[in-house]
Amino acid sequence: MDLDEAENISKIYRTKISEGIHPSDYEKEQAQIKKQKELDAEAEAITLRTLLERYNRMTENKSVPNKPKTIYDRNQCIKKVYEDWLDRPIQQITATKIEDRLYEWGSQRGSKSQGKKAVRYLRSLLWYAKRRLKVIKENPCEDFVNETSVSSKPNKAWLTVPECWTLY
Repeated sequence: MDLDEAENISKIYRTKISEGIHPSDYEKEQAQIKKQKELDAEAEAITLRTLLERYNRMTENKSVPNKPKTIYDRNQCIKKVYEDWLDRPIQQITATKIEDRLYEWGSQRGSKSQGKKAVRYLRSLLWYAKRRLKVIKENPCEDFVNETSVSSKPNKAWLTVPECWTLY
């Protein structure tokens, strides 16, 4: 540290002391700010492609690992449907964008089931990013999942006769 840097630091410390802040408290605060910036930069660095790779590695190490066919299908589905999102940070993925992509695949590309399957895979990837990696605050897939069915089977809006009999 040269003389100019030491002088600048001493000015900052004198200002903080006059404000009633201890220099060591100021240093701790600055260290926290720096650490938070590093975490934010790391979170920005996680793209959909890197998230997919990390998720696949994690599923291989589970007690009951995913089968190779499942991993292959997930990779192909995500890479096909979200091709232009692969190199974007996952924080840029919003519920509106997912819903628009689902509509696009269902209407213009003629593969509604492929779009729904991609949303199911994306939902599990984003849950992993939220719970395990803690790089996103909320899963955008959950915002519209109750309004739009992403299941491969149609939802029933009523009870069948046998179901009614089991209730009584």
